[in-house]
Amino acid sequence: MNPAIGRLALTPMDVKKLDIESVFRDLRDCLNTFDEWASSFWSVSALDVEQVFKVGDEVTLVAPINRSIFPSSTVATCQATGTLTLVHMFQSTRFVPIGNTPVVLQRVDPNGGLGELIHKTIGPSGILEVSECDRNERYRVSFYPNVSQDHVKAL
Repeated sequence: MNPAIGRLALTPMDVKKLDIESVFRDLRDCLNTFDEWASSFWSVSALDVEQVFKVGDEVTLVAPINRSIFPSSTVATCQATGTLTLVHMFQSTRFVPIGNTPVVLQRVDPNGGLGELIHKTIGPSGILEVSECDRNERYRVSFYPNVSQDHVKAL
């Protein structure tokens, strides 16, 4: 037998205790760094995401995500049921609502005049059923989007 093999000495290993608090601190720092990067990424509109406004089944408007100064407007007919469904969402493969969007409706009479303003707000669901419209009458609908960082994070 080889004398070197026979004298194989085992030395005690320096075993460090795992500092779990240090691991969690590093994870939090990493997540904070990612959040900072993600915020700057969205703020420069790195993605060409658009917002969609739907009025009933007949009208769909598409606008850039950063368009929040001017309203998007269209004219649609109130359904025979006396309701008009308004939807504000991101153009995406799944439904991602944009809530808290002010809207204004005005009845358009056959002579071209406009009726009283009806002020509404699309809630957090991104969908609003307006029941104050007259059946089969045309309404001008104006969306006043205010897309926030929280909306974009939801996307």
